[in-house]
Amino acid sequence: MKCLILAAGYATRLYPLTENFPKPLLEVAGKTITDWLVDDIASTGAVDGFAVVTNSRFAPFFHEWASRRLMDSLERLDAGAAGSDGVEPAVVPATTGRATAAEPAAYRAVARAATSDTAAEDTVRGLQSHIVLPDAAKGLTALSSGIAVIDDGTSTNETRLGAVRDIALAIDTLGWDDDILVVAGDNVLDFSLSSFIEYSLDKGTTCIMRYPEPDPARLCKSGILEIGEGDLVVGMQEKPAMPRSNWCCPPFYAYSKADAAKVSLALAEGCGADAPGSFIAWLCSRSPVHAMLMPGSRYDIGDLESYKSVCRTYRGVTR
Repeated sequence: MKCLILAAGYATRLYPLTENFPKPLLEVAGKTITDWLVDDIASTGAVDGFAVVTNSRFAPFFHEWASRRLMDSLERLDAGAAGSDGVEPAVVPATTGRATAAEPAAYRAVARAATSDTAAEDTVRGLQSHIVLPDAAKGLTALSSGIAVIDDGTSTNETRLGAVRDIALAIDTLGWDDDILVVAGDNVLDFSLSSFIEYSLDKGTTCIMRYPEPDPARLCKSGILEIGEGDLVVGMQEKPAMPRSNWCCPPFYAYSKADAAKVSLALAEGCGADAPGSFIAWLCSRSPVHAMLMPGSRYDIGDLESYKSVCRTYRGVTR
């Protein structure tokens, strides 16, 4: 399974805080929002490739973020090597989710490439292909942490591509042919996504989550699900004027390999592009989609006050 983090929005409701800084990299309880997500997902061991799709304004911040994760991983690897005398070794780097014999050499060689003009170029080229698939012509930057950053080429909220077009861009750019976990990079959760990943693998279909929303005003601003027997999604509305249920869909999606290949087709057939749930609304009438009951809470950071509130109260992920 691969994981795509959506981070191309401009978070205009949080201006001026996010006018020149990406919302997903804001810190909550000592870590960035995206770090909380990536660390949790990587810990499941089910994901063997990460990518972030962002915009031209925020791409440099994500390059710096990934470089920082790389250096942290190298320090853990060094600590693990030092632990051979009986000290507990370091954990597997959070950005990979699983250990292979090639990883330490890959991390070190590409790190040298980023910091030294004398690195062995042939070695680095080979290791880069092991980590990600670079394609500068399509806006992809290979990051030495194993996380790919895709710049969608936009620079303003008015010219944004929309989440579904960003998803299609990432799949096409990376050539992913696998199950794909798609998550909004600006969400703070108090539960692990491990149960959702397990649920999707057990179902073998595209899966989403659902939670009951009692506030009618919020229902009109959300993706609303109609649920049949066995958690089957029989319909979905994006931001409906008259919601058909009170089941909301948070922005976490586990696409099956077969359905991930249909995103471009959905756009060609008129699927909405702005909200990420629009693809599910198109898909659920063509392919089985199941909805798991969300096992915890999602904290919405919509404005400065809600961000301050989350910073005061968040205590991390409960497993």
